[in-house]
Parts: sequence; C-alpha cells; structure tokens
Amino acid sequence: MRIILVSILSLFLVSMSNINAEKVAVVHIQKLKKGVLLVRLHTQDALIEKMKYYHRDLERKNKLIEIKENNMATYVAFNSAYKFSELRFFYSRDSKKVRDGDFDHLFLNSDLEVDTSIRIDPKAPIYILDVGDIYFPNMSGHQEGVIVMDKNFEPLKKPFPYYVRKRSGMAIIKRTDLDIAIVLNEKMETFYEKSLHP
Repeated sequence: MRIILVSILSLFLVSMSNINAEKVAVVHIQKLKKGVLLVRLHTQDALIEKMKYYHRDLERKNKLIEIKENNMATYVAFNSAYKFSELRFFYSRDSKKVRDGDFDHLFLNSDLEVDTSIRIDPKAPIYILDVGDIYFPNMSGHQEGVIVMDKNFEPLKKPFPYYVRKRSGMAIIKRTDLDIAIVLNEKMETFYEKSLHP
C-alpha cells in the first residue's frame, strides 16, 4: 500500500513539474516575441592576446581573419533569416555589460563595428543567443550550435525551443549558419503559435 501511495505521489509531482515547465516556457516565448534577442559573437580575446605575447603574428593575423569571417557569416545569416523578434549583435568581450544592463556603446552594425546609434528599448525583455562551441547541459557536453539564454546567461529549458545544433540528427550533415537561423526561427514561431492556443 505504501509503495502505491509513493508511486502515485511521484507521478503527481512529475506531472506538476511538467505543467510548470510548460508555463515557464510559454512566458519566455511570449516575452521574447515582444523583446530582443542579443546575439553574442565570440572574439577569443584571450587566445589573440596570447598569440601577441608570444609574437605569433602570422598565426594571430590568420586567427583574426577567421574570427571576423565566422562572425560575419553569423551576422548575415541571422539578420536575413531570423524574424521572430528584434535582433541585435554584440561581442563576447561585452558580456558583463549585457549582464549589468549597460547597453551603451555595445551593439554592432553590418560591418561588425560598435554603432552608438543602435539602441534597444530599455524596458524590452532581453534574451541572449550564444553561438559557437556551446555546452549543452542535457547532453553533458560541448557541440557547435546556438543556445538561447535568459538575461542572466542561464540556458532556457524544454519545452522552450532553446537550442539548435550545427549537426542535424545525422552526424554527417552539418548545418550552415543560415540553416541554423532558419531552424531556430521556425521552432520559435511554431512554439509561439502553440502557446497562443493551449
């Protein structure tokens, strides 16, 4: 009898936590629709400084070119395919400013330069999109892709469509930045529509 009661109570608690997770995800998707997704572009400043310190100038120059090309590809892809909410871009070196809510001299233009004319509504809900080598908690490992985080840089949780991996279900197929932007946008639109009709 005791085992049956414990089992029923466990099922009830699991059911309640699933309902709670669904409500939290719905709140996030509806806030993001009205808010801004800030895309964090990585700069690898520590590595660049190390190369400079050790006078590895050619390697440093090539790495800077690679970083700029990767960031530009991300910028172009998301700017063209992501339409779910407002979108802004910033460099990873400015993550502390974002955490602190200091959005002055932060956002990047199409040349990936800080443009003080680019602003956001200070009352708008903020979400972060991290791009590149991402730690996926549910997989306990790193993979290339994107992950959506709250303003405190905490990854959102399912059922929110909070990540897209660079590799699709088949390990040999690698998504482009444009593919990732399209998939993320579609997942968000679908989840948002579902949230309007519970």
